[in-house]
Amino acid sequence: LHIPYAVLPSHRLIKKLENKDMFLRLLLEMEFLYGAEKRLPAHMTDGNWMKYMQMPSIIERCCYLCQLYESRKELEENDEQKILWAKESTGAKKPALNTLHYFEREQFRRLTYEMFGSRLLARWRCNDSVPPLLVDCRYLSNLNFVTQTYIIKQIKDLVLENSLQRNPFPIVFVNYHSTSDIALGIVNSWLRKRCLPKYRQLIVDKNDDSQQQQQINHSVEEQIAYINPKSEHYLPGPLQQYKAFVFCATPDTNYLNSSFKAARAEKLNSFRLPISQFVK
Repeated sequence: LHIPYAVLPSHRLIKKLENKDMFLRLLLEMEFLYGAEKRLPAHMTDGNWMKYMQMPSIIERCCYLCQLYESRKELEENDEQKILWAKESTGAKKPALNTLHYFEREQFRRLTYEMFGSRLLARWRCNDSVPPLLVDCRYLSNLNFVTQTYIIKQIKDLVLENSLQRNPFPIVFVNYHSTSDIALGIVNSWLRKRCLPKYRQLIVDKNDDSQQQQQINHSVEEQIAYINPKSEHYLPGPLQQYKAFVFCATPDTNYLNSSFKAARAEKLNSFRLPISQFVK
């Protein structure tokens, strides 16, 4: 057939036609026209076919096909003109405004985390870094599979959204148990590779053990805020006094696996975010 496939009507329209002989006659006529002339439309809708079949003479039908071709050509020229104008306005070396950049999965991931690291390093050099967020995973292995999957999805979304932000902040995962299959999968698959530094075996020097213990004992607990949505106290300001914020990876439905108990175990003060004070 000389007729392009996009010109043919849909099967739904063909089934609705009462006079199939007239349709076949018009189809053979169009086959002859497309074999003899090139300036004909390459696409027709069912609405165009309804108008085409209502025209009594072949001259009207030929004029209608030429009109469709000219209108389609005019639209394509306008689109090309817009693309050319966008390229000229953005500069010769810059891509157009509507340019689509396609990255492979690994390449996109590498570029994302390189951008995340450069922005984070720039804020550290300017002494404008945000305190790190510590995600406490101590109760992750005690939860059921459905709750674990839901929390892990939230953790992944948190890491991805933070990586794409213009002002990212460091995220550190603590107290995760390697005995849990799902927690071990997280650490080996993407947490240790993308969020945490490369795993190295801890070598403890006996001479520095007492000095490290002394530094830990003298650390100020008031500079670490454990976020607990059920706490009675709101997070006091200013926020510049805190060196880290801690979230517990738990649904807080049970006291045994709650952030309130985790804060007590770490001997840290738990606070509630003051969102309700400003948003009602």
